[in-house]
Amino acid sequence: MPALAIGTAFEMALAAQVSQVAGLEPPPLGLLLYAAHEDWQAYQLEIDAQRERFTGVKVQLLNSGPLGVLAPAAASGEAVNLLQGALAVTSPLKQNWKSWRVAAVLAASLLCVHIGARYVELNRLRKAEAALDAGIEAAFRVAMPGQMNAINARKRVEARVVQVRGSGGGGALLPALVAVASARNVSPTAIIQGFRFQNGSLELRLNAPDAASVDAIGQQLRAAGWQTELGGSASNDGYSGRLEIKKAGA
Repeated sequence: MPALAIGTAFEMALAAQVSQVAGLEPPPLGLLLYAAHEDWQAYQLEIDAQRERFTGVKVQLLNSGPLGVLAPAAASGEAVNLLQGALAVTSPLKQNWKSWRVAAVLAASLLCVHIGARYVELNRLRKAEAALDAGIEAAFRVAMPGQMNAINARKRVEARVVQVRGSGGGGALLPALVAVASARNVSPTAIIQGFRFQNGSLELRLNAPDAASVDAIGQQLRAAGWQTELGGSASNDGYSGRLEIKKAGA
């Protein structure tokens, strides 16, 4: 019982006593009091004043404090409820919240950390996406000059590659270059200055000592199944020729 309300506690205990026989006063009770040394010294006189209410009073001093007595009583279900008065719980929800508030705070903190990490990751991915889009647009402008709109860049570049490969009867650029490399052996003095491939036609710009050297290359290509057209002009430095090559039947 609270030491500050000993008299009141005795009144409540005696009022709760019920007689086993109807109409008769209940028999007086004995008192077994457990108290710590300091409490007994402080309230001994007040306890002595209440002795006449009981058949006998026995005091057991607790050397280790009241916890050793309260704990077994709490387990038995007959313990005094200490959550009374100012300490009383206003609702079961409030009591449960006190039990779980630490776990709830930790869970909320973990959720906030998770959301923050996902937000940072999302921002990083957005920046990476923006950088990738800029790189795709730059590469698209290099690959397809004159095209300012880079929407669906990949599909448009793929379509352009298919168009280039398919122009002139199934992609003649690589076979034409192989044929030119083989035919040039007949005229090793001819120098290729550059070439252009468009619509299945490979156009070579050559410098040679004379037109016959360029024509010899053309003849070798025609013998290999290619169509050729020769053009050019002579100068003091030699012959500047143009040789257009197409796949036979193209």
